[in-house]
Amino acid sequence: MKKFLVLILLVSVIFVSGCESTKSPVDSEDLDVSTEPLIIKEFNEQDVSVSIFNNNSVQAIDAVSVSSFDLFTIVGSSSQVNIPAGKRASVSFRVIVPSFFYPGN
Repeated sequence: MKKFLVLILLVSVIFVSGCESTKSPVDSEDLDVSTEPLIIKEFNEQDVSVSIFNNNSVQAIDAVSVSSFDLFTIVGSSSQVNIPAGKRASVSFRVIVPSFFYPGN
């Protein structure tokens, strides 16, 4: 009997963990993203902090992280933050700057 209950519990945990979220993606209109200007030489690394304001007064945003930062390469992983509705948070990450020479310039 105990094995049967454990098996049912295990199967229910697998089903619950496999469920997809029913929440819709964040609308870009609900975000205000800003950062300070960067002054950095090519092939150098620098820590960057981006401030994100959640304009949505009802829905929080979970697990916000940086996946790309155009023209720069992200080194390592960025921090993840949860942003409550109507609040501001900062995400930190490290970038490396490529060569600024582009063919055709």
